[in-house]
Amino acid sequence: METNLTDERARFVRDFESGHWSMTELCERYGVSRPTGYKWMARRKGGAGFADRSHAPHQCPHRTSADVEALIVAARQEYGWGAKKLRQVLRTRYPARLWPARSTFKEILDRHALLHKNRRRRTWTHPGATPLHTERPNQRFNSAS
Repeated sequence: METNLTDERARFVRDFESGHWSMTELCERYGVSRPTGYKWMARRKGGAGFADRSHAPHQCPHRTSADVEALIVAARQEYGWGAKKLRQVLRTRYPARLWPARSTFKEILDRHALLHKNRRRRTWTHPGATPLHTERPNQRFNSAS
């Protein structure tokens, strides 16, 4: 017989409400701790029922506020500067505000697709230069040879 998690939790609550078992006995029988048993009993009246709930935080207290993020995006669109210079300009323009770190500026600009990734350039070599060949690490080269 195959059951799912929500059915097991509902059965646990029905068994407890029947009055035949104590909380300790039921928790031993179902293999859960007593705090978990009491948590399931508290959820029996909730709208979400016995389904698993998200472990993600409901809010993030240190998240950059939306108005600060909007100011950063607007300044980038107006001037086109990078995170370092934008932070300097916004700090002088709005000295009373607390501004995030440069790395946070960069993350905000990246999130809004306002950063352009620069490709690495090939190193330029002189056309007449001969390539260097080495046989061992830290080998010295003599200009005469």
